[in-house]
Amino acid sequence: MKKIKWLTTVLVVASIILCAVGCANETVPPHEHTFATEWESDATNHWHKSTCGHEVVDGKDAHTFGDYVSNNDATTEADGTKTRECSVCGKKDTVADEGSKIHVHTFATEWTSDAENHWKAATCEHTSEVIDKAKHTFGDWTTTKEPTETESGQMQRVCEVCGETVTKELQPAPEGFRFVEAGTFQMGSDREYSGNKPVHEVTITKDFYMGKYEVTQAEYEKYCSYTGRSSPSSSYGDGDNYPAYFVSWYDALVYCNKRSIAEGLTPCYSINDSTNPEDWGDVLTSSNSTWNSVECNWNANGYRLPTEAEWEYAARAGDNTVDSLTYS
Repeated sequence: MKKIKWLTTVLVVASIILCAVGCANETVPPHEHTFATEWESDATNHWHKSTCGHEVVDGKDAHTFGDYVSNNDATTEADGTKTRECSVCGKKDTVADEGSKIHVHTFATEWTSDAENHWKAATCEHTSEVIDKAKHTFGDWTTTKEPTETESGQMQRVCEVCGETVTKELQPAPEGFRFVEAGTFQMGSDREYSGNKPVHEVTITKDFYMGKYEVTQAEYEKYCSYTGRSSPSSSYGDGDNYPAYFVSWYDALVYCNKRSIAEGLTPCYSINDSTNPEDWGDVLTSSNSTWNSVECNWNANGYRLPTEAEWEYAARAGDNTVDSLTYS
């Protein structure tokens, strides 16, 4: 009996040992956590929250904020806000944008101007701000004082927008000349000769000085001879104060340039690029293509013949309502 009991005890112990060995060799599979794809965040960090029920997180890190950007919601009464955003999770941080209250510039009602432009200046602290800046829109020159042979004259023009006034001096009129102010008139006439028709508007764009009288024989003979033509005779009036006649257009070109050169003025006429009549050769008595191609420098200050329009404009003496040939 004792021997059987001992064997039973040994078998029980062996079973316990085998069972223990079997439990130690059993494989237990690990648990893989799952996380949300959306970010969780607070003011400082962001992370992915576990979706498997365990208190674990993934990717926790501090926000990576960019620069603040104004939201443009400021008004003239209140500041606006500005926002910055995390470049990783998109978390936005919005704060007050102090000093962003919208400033509305105020401007003077009066014009400020210089020689070329006018504008309205700011009356607030932003003194560099201006509005309505533009170039002057000047009207025509107006003679405020006509020059005489002894006194200078004066002309003005006014900007039609801001009233800026520009003044220029007119030199005294040369002896024997009258100042003629530029302007617009109705040239021609519906009466008499067909060559004067139709009446049409012409603008003289530059002021000029016009001789009060025809060129006298004394004035002409001071610089020119009659180049083989008949000299003035007593039947038409012969003497220093009589007009110079038997003078052709070619003679007049020579006279104008010679007198201009003698008085230190810039000659108006040129033939073959020369303004010196000595280079032109003898004055011709018949039509010549070279002399007919004479050029006039309209900006020169020397003597020249008036154009047909200038002559009629001056002869009208400011009466632009005449519808006859009385101006001639």
